[in-house]
Amino acid sequence: MNNRDLKGAFVWSLALLLVVIATDNVVIRLVLAAPLLLWLTGHVVLRSIGPIRTPLLEHTAYAVGVSIAICVAGGFVLYSISFLTPIGWAIWLIVVTGAALLVGIRRRYEWLILLSMKLPPVRPEHVITIGVASLITAGAYLLAVHDEANQREFKYTQFWMLPKPKAPGKLLVGIKSGEAETQHFDVEVTSDGSVVALWRSVEIAPDEIWTHEVKVDLGSHKAEARLYRPSDHTFYRKVSTFVSAGS
Repeated sequence: MNNRDLKGAFVWSLALLLVVIATDNVVIRLVLAAPLLLWLTGHVVLRSIGPIRTPLLEHTAYAVGVSIAICVAGGFVLYSISFLTPIGWAIWLIVVTGAALLVGIRRRYEWLILLSMKLPPVRPEHVITIGVASLITAGAYLLAVHDEANQREFKYTQFWMLPKPKAPGKLLVGIKSGEAETQHFDVEVTSDGSVVALWRSVEIAPDEIWTHEVKVDLGSHKAEARLYRPSDHTFYRKVSTFVSAGS
C-alpha cells in the first residue's frame, strides 16, 4: 500500500506553511487551510488507526468531528507555548499529518478509495452538523489570523510622583507615554490644595519618559499631581504622596 492520501495531506500541510510564510493574503491561506482544518486532518488520523470501512457520509461526519477536536487541542497547545499564530497553526497541521503518515506507513493499511464507498441516504441532521462544524472551525481560524495580524501588547501611560532621596521638600514627577502617537499633556501639582507647579502641553512621544523636579514647603502635608489631556482637558491620571521635613 502506498498511503497516497496520507502523503498528499502531509504535502498539503507543507504547502500551507510555505504560503503562510510567503504571503499574508487571507484568501490564499484560507483556501489551503480549510480542507485541512475542516476534514483532512480528521481523515488522516482515522486512516492511520485502521482501514476505512464505513459509508462515505458517515466517515465524513467522523472526520469533521476529529478535525475539530484536533483544532481545539492545537489551540490549547499553541496557546500554552505562546505560538497561537498562523505559522504555529501550519506547523501544528504538519505535525498531525506527519504523525499520521508515519503510523500509516508502519501499519501498512490498504488504502480504500472513498468514492467506491456506498452512499447512505443524506439526512438533514448530517448536513446541519457538518455545516455548523465547518463554520465554527473556519471562524476560529480566521479569528486567529485576524488577532495575529492586529495583535498589540497592552500599554498605558505611566504617571508617578516620588520624594527625592536626601532632598527634603523636593518631589520628582514623571510620565512614560504608552500611547501609539505623540501626545500633549497638562501636568498640575498641588500641595495642601494649592497649586505649586503647572506645565501645559507637554509633548511626549511614544515610550518617551518626561521627568521634572518640584519643590514644596517643608512640613507634613499631602502633595498631589494630576495629568490631563489638553485637547479637551480630560482628567487622565492622579498620584499623591505625603511629604515631611525628613523625607
